[in-house]
Order: sequence, then C-alpha cells, then structure tokens
Amino acid sequence: MSVALIPRAPGGWRSAFAFASALGFVFLQFAFQGAFATMAPSIGDTLGLEGGQVAVLVAIFFVSYAAAQLPVGVLLDRVGPLVVLPAACLAMGLGAHWLAGSTSFGEACLWRLWLGVASAFAFAGAVLLAERRMPQRWVPLCVGVVDAAMGVGSALGVWLGSRTQDWRPMVDSFAWIAVPVTILMFVGIGRTSARGVASIQEARETSITGSIRQLLGNPRIRALAITYFCSAGLIFGLAGYWNVPLQLAYGRTSELAGWFGTAFFLGLAVGSPVSGALVGRSVPPLRLLVWGAAIGAMACAVIVYVPRVNILAVPIGFWGLLGLSLGTSMLLFPLAVREGGPVAAATAVTLVNTAGLLGGGLFQFVPSIIMRLEPSMSELAAVRWALSVQMIGAIVAWIVLIRLSRSMKHG
Repeated sequence: MSVALIPRAPGGWRSAFAFASALGFVFLQFAFQGAFATMAPSIGDTLGLEGGQVAVLVAIFFVSYAAAQLPVGVLLDRVGPLVVLPAACLAMGLGAHWLAGSTSFGEACLWRLWLGVASAFAFAGAVLLAERRMPQRWVPLCVGVVDAAMGVGSALGVWLGSRTQDWRPMVDSFAWIAVPVTILMFVGIGRTSARGVASIQEARETSITGSIRQLLGNPRIRALAITYFCSAGLIFGLAGYWNVPLQLAYGRTSELAGWFGTAFFLGLAVGSPVSGALVGRSVPPLRLLVWGAAIGAMACAVIVYVPRVNILAVPIGFWGLLGLSLGTSMLLFPLAVREGGPVAAATAVTLVNTAGLLGGGLFQFVPSIIMRLEPSMSELAAVRWALSVQMIGAIVAWIVLIRLSRSMKHG
C-alpha cells in the first residue's frame, strides 16, 4: 500500500516516548560538543598542540558531520530509525571514550572524525520520528523541541566545560551516559509503525541518485538551504572555535564571558518551541521566519555598533535576543519535510542541514582569519567584524524568505 494512503499516527504515549528517546540523543550530542568546544584550549595544552591544531581539532568534527549528512538521510529513509539511531548513539559513546584516552594530535583527530559521523544521525533521526509518529499539527512543535534540546544541551555543555579542570573525565562521562540513552532509544522506538514500513519500502523502490536529484531540482528546497546557510552561522559557529575570542572579547574571565554563548543558546531553546507552537496555532511559518531574520539582523547590529559597556547584562541580553530570533530557523525543517514527502523526508532535512553546516563551518573561522589579516585588531573588534558578516547573512536570508513566501503564495 502507498504511504499516502496510510493515516498518520494518532500520537499517544508510545509515540511521545519514541520521540523523547531520540530527543535524549540530540541533547547528549550537543551537550558534548558544547563542552568540548569550551575545553578545546585545555585539550590543546594537554596534548601539546599549537593554536592552529586546536582549531583543526574542533573544525574536523564539523567536516565529518557535514559530509555524513546525505548518507545519514538516505539510511534513515531506507533503513529506519529503529536500527540506525541506537547504533549511532552507541558509536558516539565509543568515540568519546576513545577520545578521552587520546595522547596525540592524530589520534584525537581520528576520534573527532568518528564522532562527527556518529553524531550526524541525532537531529535528522529525531525530526524523522516526529514526522512518522506524531500528528501532523504537532510536527513543527516537535521540531522546535528538538531545536530547544540542541540549545539547552549546548548551553549546559558550555557551562560544564568552562568549569572543568581536567577534560578527560568529562569527555569519558559522556561516553558512559551514551549507553543508557542507546538502550532507551531501542526500547522507546520499538516496532516500526505501518507508515514507517511503507515509507521505507517506497524509498527502496526509488534510486538514491534520482531521489537526491529531484530534491536538488526543487527551487523551494534550494531556497530553504540558502536561508539556513545564511542564518545558521552562529548556531554552529558558537559551538566551534570562535567562542574562544568571544570569551576574551569583553575583557571578562572565561567563566563570566561564557554567559554570552549560554544566553544565545538559551534564547535559541526558547525561540524554537515557541515558533513551533505558533505554527501549530495556524501562524504561517514563513511569516515567523521573515520576522526572525529581521530581528536577528537588528540584534547583530546592536552588538556590533553599540560601544562597549560595563553592564554585563546588556551584551548578554542581546545575545539572548539573537538566539531567540534564530530559533525561528527550525521552521525550515518542517517545510523541508513537506517538500521531501514521507519517502524522502530525512534526505530533505539533511540537505537543508548540510547548507547550514557549511555556513557554520565557514563562519567559525571568521574571527581568527580577521585577526590574522590584522594582527593589531583586538578580540572584541574581531568578534564584531564576524557579527557583521552574520548580519549580512541575516539580511540575505530575509530577502530569500520574502521571495519564497511570494512564490508559495502564488504557486
């Protein structure tokens, strides 16, 4: 039977439990990455690395994470979350355990590459479970909750990392936590739903290259990808190397300055589910995306151009507002799911996510590149220049979203 003829899941506690178990994987993965990024200087000191090597150690995760996106989408669509997600979570735990025992730059890079591939399954898998197990009106809210788990997890990781003296036990603790999360997912996801079985069978009947070409040929998917490329720089950049100059930028201790990243991720954690809930109440998602891009550009402008102030609450407040505005970007994924359909939902999500990862991967190097080109520039000036790049990206996203809104209204 065609998947289109099978009714959607009615929800209920079993569906909620399946989704919540995948949410635990998302939370754990982003908490680990937030902690690792904050501990990166300490890890570099322990392993005797230079600054450039530390940057590579952080960035190499994003390279493998981004490169794995399309294969991840294909596997989720054609094999299903029941097999793929628990295996990926267990692989992440093993990678963290082996990373904690690393004694050289090459060994640490190897396990960071491994972790990037294993972690790539978390977000797309949770979104796919929301699409297959939850009522349609709840899907945007569920994706918002996934984004919130990313934000809260990253904020917790940054907080833990900034207060950790010895990084090895911290990294190893994430490895052990992955074991019960793996078991919980296997039990929680349970038997694949009828809609999931039909989706997998139908996906296997189409060629992989044909499915990807069809998605890439969809102008709406391309517009969603461009928007996420422009707007997601901070979401991934702040979890990368450039949080180090950010912590020095305002002349604070790393512990106090860590609140900038924490405020941003907490704003993201609030904005994402609120945006999903509003869509569930019939607010058009593209309208929220347009407003989010505009507010994000404004918040960047304030942080860039308002002179340095001694009141710590002022920059913290605008970093929080920036996170709140970017929380609307999660609405791009329910739109991608709709364009991909139940047969290629995960592949559509990973295509859009790949664009955001590329934007974030490029963005995290902006402050260090600026400081290398202009050695006399302060960390604060470098961060402000980087935010100027992000502000331009938000404006481009705003223009693309307005054009997309008009095309969907007329087509």
